[in-house]
This record gives sequence, C-alpha cells and structure tokens, in this order.
Amino acid sequence: MHDERDAEPLRVLYLSWRDRENPEAGGSEVFVERTSEVMSELGADVTIHTARFRGAARRTMHGDVTVIRAGNRFTCYAAGLWHLVRHQRDYDVVIDVQNGVPFWSPLVARIPVVAVVHHVHRDQWASIFGPRLARFGWLLESRVAPWVYRRCRYITVSKASRSELASLG
Repeated sequence: MHDERDAEPLRVLYLSWRDRENPEAGGSEVFVERTSEVMSELGADVTIHTARFRGAARRTMHGDVTVIRAGNRFTCYAAGLWHLVRHQRDYDVVIDVQNGVPFWSPLVARIPVVAVVHHVHRDQWASIFGPRLARFGWLLESRVAPWVYRRCRYITVSKASRSELASLG
C-alpha cells in the first residue's frame, strides 16, 4: 500500500451502509472493518463513510481508520455521494460496498471505484419492501447497477456470488 519512497499513502474511501458499531452490523461490516484495518496497517489512509444510528458519534476512529457517519439507513447513500463530491480530491480510490443498493459512486467519481458485492439480493427485496418495490429494487440491482459500474472492478467473496454477478453482466 505504501512504499517508503512514496511521498503520500494511498487514500481510500469506503462507502458502506453500516459500520461495526451499528446494532444491525453483520458479515459485510466485518469484511469492511477487517480489510480497512489491513490497508491501514500497510500504510494506507482509510476512511469509512456510513449511516449514522441512534446514539452514534458523527465521527470516530476504529484504530487508525476514520469513520464518518451521516444519514440513516436509506439516506446514507445520498450522504456518501455528497461526501465524495465535496472531498473527492482527498481520496485516491473508492470502495463502494453494495448491499442490494449501491452508492452509485461511478456517477460522480473521477477516481477509480471498486465495487464489493457479497451476494445478489434477488430474493431479499420482497421480504423487505413488498412486491412492487421489490421489482424496482431488483431492476436497480440487476440492470441499472451493472451498467453504471461496467467500468469498475468487482470484488465478491464467493464463487456462487461471482456466478450470479456474471449472469447479470
């Protein structure tokens, strides 16, 4: 991440729905926290932008990783994009963690974006939003997101997710 000869460390922005302190945190948040810690240990300057939850500080540190919280579980996406627009020159790369709904960072980023997808949410949409919104959510995830992120690198954690993502394009 950082060679002693380099003048500046790699500056990484994670856009993630939740952080490890969120009461609803799960496996995706463990992945984000662990990979951000490793990058920080290797010399990167890492920031996680995530949703704010009841009682949470707007800004905190997880070791050497800065955590910025804004918006709620739904508005954190707009807050994350707004942060990226305002502070883009402070980062070298964006890691956009997609939990069904992506942050849509390629629409505003002038720096590389890496998409992290743990699984495809085809079956989860209806259980959360009902049939009408489920169709809209699936359209966004299966058609719009692959087009918006078409020039980005993808990371996924399983062969099954990799196959599903490949089938979506």
